[in-house]
Amino acid sequence: VSLLFRVSEADEIEKIRHILREKQVAATFFIDGNWLEQHVELLEPLIAEGHTIGNFSYHRNYKDSSFVWIDTIIKRIGKQQQSYCYAEKKEQAVIDVCHLYQDMTIVPTMVLKDQPLTELKKQLKAGSLISLPISDQVEQELPSMIQYIESRGYQLTNLGTHLKE
Repeated sequence: VSLLFRVSEADEIEKIRHILREKQVAATFFIDGNWLEQHVELLEPLIAEGHTIGNFSYHRNYKDSSFVWIDTIIKRIGKQQQSYCYAEKKEQAVIDVCHLYQDMTIVPTMVLKDQPLTELKKQLKAGSLISLPISDQVEQELPSMIQYIESRGYQLTNLGTHLKE
């Protein structure tokens, strides 16, 4: 099972990082270009903690020419062999742009929003790619979500490890 965090422009991820470190869980952070501009110094520490970084482009607009800039930063500074794009449903335009730059487009199996723990309990399956926003609700429920996933016998991995398996 993999946790995919959607990181928008003004999101603060420190509480999420703290919980993940405490629980020894690696996840994937899909980061917006505006967020990356303001927090580029966090890219290497995130990867050093075992997390994978995905490209959210600018406001999930993969046609924006800055997509290439973000992709380059992730691949060079982050030293990730593979880069990932995000789509909540199969969007051919996103797939085409990402494929052009040899990036994989990830479509989560679960997009959790208002009641993440309750939604998770209803939908969790082996191999789930669980998309989560950065929010107070997720911060509060994340420890219980991790505990629930592990209690079901599933291992939590970042996207790179998940796809290798």
